[in-house]
Amino acid sequence: MTARQHFDRQFAHDNLREIFKERIAHTATTGKDGVSPDAFEGMIDTELSLALTKVRSGTYRFTTYRQKLVLKGAGKVACLLKSGPP
Repeated sequence: MTARQHFDRQFAHDNLREIFKERIAHTATTGKDGVSPDAFEGMIDTELSLALTKVRSGTYRFTTYRQKLVLKGAGKVACLLKSGPP
């Protein structure tokens, strides 16, 4: 499989929709724009089409996200979790 084929498979509309269902749809977090997963799901086709057009043209810009430091207790290693936009 070429890099282009792998890219096209990963950024296929159906694959991105499936990733949303598996990893985001059930969460209570909101995006940097304040849109909840439920609201986004109602406009997912439009948003994915727009994002894919920008990705393919090279004009898509990823938004930043907030990292959260989780302390595990005395003598334990802390870890960083991606928790959402700043």
